[in-house]
Amino acid sequence: MRFNYILIVLLPTIIFSQFGDQNIISDVGAAPRLILTADFDNDNDIDVYASLQSDDQLIWFENLDGLGTFSTSNVIGTIDSVRRATLVDIDIDGDIDVIGVNTYTNSINLYLNTGAGGFTSVFFIDETLDSPYGVTTGDMDNDGDEDLIVGSDSSGLNYIENLFDGTTIAFASPVAIDASLNVSRSVVVFDIENDGDLDVVSTSSAGSADQVILSWFENLDGFGNFGVKNSIVTGTSTPHRIINADFNNDNFTDFAAIFPGINRVVWYENMNGNGGFGDEQLISTLADDPFSLAASDFNNDGAIDIVVGSVGDHEVSWFSNDDGLGNFGAQQIITTDIQGLVTVATGDIDGDGSVDVLSSSILDDKLAWYRNELFLDLPEQTLQDVTVFPNPAHTSINVKFTNNQPILNVTCYTLDGRFLFSSKNTTKIDVSSLLSGMYFLRITDGQTTAIQKFVKE
Repeated sequence: MRFNYILIVLLPTIIFSQFGDQNIISDVGAAPRLILTADFDNDNDIDVYASLQSDDQLIWFENLDGLGTFSTSNVIGTIDSVRRATLVDIDIDGDIDVIGVNTYTNSINLYLNTGAGGFTSVFFIDETLDSPYGVTTGDMDNDGDEDLIVGSDSSGLNYIENLFDGTTIAFASPVAIDASLNVSRSVVVFDIENDGDLDVVSTSSAGSADQVILSWFENLDGFGNFGVKNSIVTGTSTPHRIINADFNNDNFTDFAAIFPGINRVVWYENMNGNGGFGDEQLISTLADDPFSLAASDFNNDGAIDIVVGSVGDHEVSWFSNDDGLGNFGAQQIITTDIQGLVTVATGDIDGDGSVDVLSSSILDDKLAWYRNELFLDLPEQTLQDVTVFPNPAHTSINVKFTNNQPILNVTCYTLDGRFLFSSKNTTKIDVSSLLSGMYFLRITDGQTTAIQKFVKE
């Protein structure tokens, strides 16, 4: 099947993104803490997950029309005072499962998606770590399934191997990456050294000026055996959250961090994939008590931007990566209509090809989203066809401009704007490693750009 798309070529053009009014997903109470996005019912639109601290519930809301009209809440499971969770396909069946964390009872719980947004009863992954908190997933041992990296308040940083054999759900006991790491509350995994396996970056609490507050751990053999702590940053202020993305378009994954105590939003460059990180690069000091951040390309210019939620000024704001090299522009306010901001998230809620923003706030009990209204100033324009086929795709997808312009770069993103991979100077893109679902392709010949969706089966 061939899909022909109309591409608007801008010569020259100004592209900018602004966000619309607050759209309420739910404001029924129960102290919502965490908000995340995923397609839970496999209908190719973005649904919403939330953790309710007061009701001890993990819930999701169905995107009923693919345009941002949401159902009432669907209960996934219950965890006392639930705060943290992660969304991942644990059993490799093509749908999104939920892992929830109870810091107070030391339990890490799994709820399997049965395929249309229904969930099984709880499976206990682990109950031995003391105060687990920051949890993320990645294939740490290169066996094709997603493992867990768990940061904790009192048990350091740990690796839990997924032992799923195609039939039976099972997990290994936690293995300490660094048992002495103090208050590891935010962790990310990515290939730091460009050697084909996933390494780990973690926060830890501050103390003296020489206290390590950001560190990374090398996956030594690609099988989940980790090396010693490598210091990235020392200091007296504790980073609250970190996220990873390629902020300077050099095909090496960097990471960003927020420091609530000193009102700093910063990023650190991965220096050519050799295991070293550059000095702090400032994004902003204007967010008062920044508490959450997320990254995506909000203005469709091929550069990864930042959205920040801050508690002190009750704001959600975003910062444009103006040159694609990590130099960020002025703060742009999305909303001030929140009280007690906890989380910001991203996703194409209305299916229009631009990435929207979501927020959860605990004092006004709101889960909300903000439409990205992308405008184009067109002093000159021409029309040109772009072909993407086959769509749906199984193993590979072909892209081309019908005037035979050479393809300079094709970048693949999830629907929530998360960068997956980039391919240069090729018209045939390998998508065999992607999970089933819908994705964005950004196609450019160096002067013109198309943002298109495709389905991986």
